[in-house]
Amino acid sequence: MRAFAKINTHLHVGRLRENGLHEISSRIRMISLCDEIALTPADELSVECSVGELSGENNLAWKAMRLLSEAIPLPNYRIFIEKRIPMQAGLGGGSSDSAAVLLAAVRASKIELPGSLLDDIALACGTDALFFVRKLACADVAGTGDLITPCGQDAPMWIVLAKPEVGSPTKDAYKRLDAAAERGAFANEFDAVACGESLALKNRLLEEGAKEAMLCGSGSAVFGVFESQSDSERVATALSQERIWSKAERTLTQKEVDEEWTL
Repeated sequence: MRAFAKINTHLHVGRLRENGLHEISSRIRMISLCDEIALTPADELSVECSVGELSGENNLAWKAMRLLSEAIPLPNYRIFIEKRIPMQAGLGGGSSDSAAVLLAAVRASKIELPGSLLDDIALACGTDALFFVRKLACADVAGTGDLITPCGQDAPMWIVLAKPEVGSPTKDAYKRLDAAAERGAFANEFDAVACGESLALKNRLLEEGAKEAMLCGSGSAVFGVFESQSDSERVATALSQERIWSKAERTLTQKEVDEEWTL
């Protein structure tokens, strides 16, 4: 199964709540870049990843399955994640992986979950996980990620993703934003505290003809919106030849997302 990445086409960060979570206002769109995940029955729960440091109990997919198994009878699985979504990039890879294994395990169990249990588990796994659990191509997200309104934007956008070698841990990005004296009127307020490498890539995408370019979530990856698939592929190829991680991708339609999870 596939666990898709996301971009934020708008991201405003509000006050810090007493529970340590920030209020946000954002529009999120699911994109074609994805991790590949396989679940196979096993004697005990385990998570293995093609990126070694993401194997084991620190992986959000392991946390998601543990929480689910505490709520419903669930067999153990060996989970293998072929990682294609880069780490510390703002693309929601960890949240998407956890949501995908939750959805797959629930579908396999054929158990009707009580109330908002799946939503609660998703929220415990990350701000973006609930968006992925809801299986939405596009949504407006508010609160601490718990208020989600589907959007009707289905026209695909051709995008180029680019990421510098440096990463941007989400917690560190929020700390830098809280410490900033002022917040400018950015489409993504994390632009104000983004690393120089990310800002340079953002400017490069604009120079290459992107209609818009901004940070992916809290970074460090950036994305640019292009007029056509050929334009996006041309730019992604040029960046890759310079040994810059870059992919030509597109946003998904709701029909495509629905088909992914049709039995």
